[in-house]
Amino acid sequence: MCSGHPILCRSRITQDVFQWFIGCSMYNIGDHWHRYIKVDCESVDIMLLKDLFLGNVEVILFLFLF
Repeated sequence: MCSGHPILCRSRITQDVFQWFIGCSMYNIGDHWHRYIKVDCESVDIMLLKDLFLGNVEVILFLFLF
């Protein structure tokens, strides 16, 4: 099991275009067992996501039990 934590990363597609993804802090180039999740920039507020990962905003979850 990995001892890393999720981090928000970006990779450059072209000089002006970037792709965002959530990866592992313990990833090293060549690792084959780490996974990542691509972030759809069309439907996700990247600035809010960055703030969530940095701990700058707090999320309150409400559970409704029926």
